[in-house]
Amino acid sequence: MPRNIEIKARIDSVDAVLPRVLAVADHPAQIIDQDDTFFAAAHGRLKLRVLGDGHSELIHYHRPDVGEAKASDYVRVPVADPQGLRQALERAWGPRSEEHTSELQSP
Repeated sequence: MPRNIEIKARIDSVDAVLPRVLAVADHPAQIIDQDDTFFAAAHGRLKLRVLGDGHSELIHYHRPDVGEAKASDYVRVPVADPQGLRQALERAWGPRSEEHTSELQSP
């Protein structure tokens, strides 16, 4: 099962940090627009992610609620009809929350 490490940090300015990040990255930064809708799950977390480029996926993952770096294991499933799936999941469980983000990602 795939895993990742998530680290969230507050910064005062993207412009101040970006040159340092780009200096160690192996390709340019990219902005990723996404809408995530979170649903209640008996085990772990479940979200429907709709990306700005039109791709969508349902993601189930386990991640601890801790303040430091945290490991997640996850399953991603491509979704052809995200609006239909969102409607079905909302009818079944109700939405937990919705979040729109634009993330600056630099590998």
